[in-house]
Amino acid sequence: MSCQPRIAKVLCFGDSITQGKVVNDTIKELSYRYWLWEKLDSAGYKVDMVGSNPIWFNENKTRRLKPLISPYTGHAFDGDHEGYYGIQTGETLKGGFMHDGVKYESFKERLKRIDAPDYAFVHIGTNDGKNDSVSTVNSLKQIVEELFKQNRKMHIFLSKLNTPWVCFVSNSIEPLIAEFKTQYPKIRLTMVDMASGWINCPTDLGTMTFDWVHSNELGQKTMAANWFQAFKSIGDRQKPTFIADIKVTEQTDTTATITCLLHQTMNKLPRI
Repeated sequence: MSCQPRIAKVLCFGDSITQGKVVNDTIKELSYRYWLWEKLDSAGYKVDMVGSNPIWFNENKTRRLKPLISPYTGHAFDGDHEGYYGIQTGETLKGGFMHDGVKYESFKERLKRIDAPDYAFVHIGTNDGKNDSVSTVNSLKQIVEELFKQNRKMHIFLSKLNTPWVCFVSNSIEPLIAEFKTQYPKIRLTMVDMASGWINCPTDLGTMTFDWVHSNELGQKTMAANWFQAFKSIGDRQKPTFIADIKVTEQTDTTATITCLLHQTMNKLPRI
């Protein structure tokens, strides 16, 4: 039995919820990427986060922030990704957009310039609420197809959105996966439910956002836990289920302690 770390090339794909944000040289929105990486890293994987965007939104490219360090392993967070603040599904697919002073090519061309991922975590569509639903879903389908073409053994995790006002995206995920599995019987494609149990209103007890959309620390960790549970289910014949158990465990006149447990019964780690 080899004692070498299992290598996992991971692509996080999306919009601002994926990218995160820097304000005044301080990370304001860490995003789920760090917490997902921390879980994979702590599980013994040698994680290579891949993507053509290496920065947080508004990060100074000439004065980069110091890498975050895992408190469990001492490893440095690898920040590469495919998340773009404010991006729409068709824009990130077709390219030609400017972001943080860089003009980006189509997703197909961007994929050619990075290492082929073993795993892709896709959460896109939040900014498409006013767009044509057919066009958005077709763009999402093309994104999945580009990923599959680059690596036929890649496992793609496709997420329902935690922004309920773009419900047509979430409602399309399971039919889209069924269509792909009919067309490509060997495709490795898993639905991840980020919608169930999500609390958007920033003034509600147990809120998971700063502003209805962008995840606070509880929201980021909840997303990472959902991704990781789906990741652990690879190889199972039964699809993973996600049940959010949110409780107020302590409360005073001015503060409340929130406990959020995400239950899932499949706990083994996948073989690579």
